[in-house]
Amino acid sequence: MDEPAAKAATRADILALWLTGTITALALNVPLLNLVAPLVGVAAFTHIYHRTG
Repeated sequence: MDEPAAKAATRADILALWLTGTITALALNVPLLNLVAPLVGVAAFTHIYHRTG
């Protein structure tokens, strides 16, 4: 993906990206949930990437 396409995809899904990052960051503060939060975060961001691509 070239830079203009990446910027357009980011602008199109800025709310989804922000909410996913916020929820992942909050999950990292919960004991035991913080062990799987990185995997869930990566899966969520991958899903957003493929949905916009």
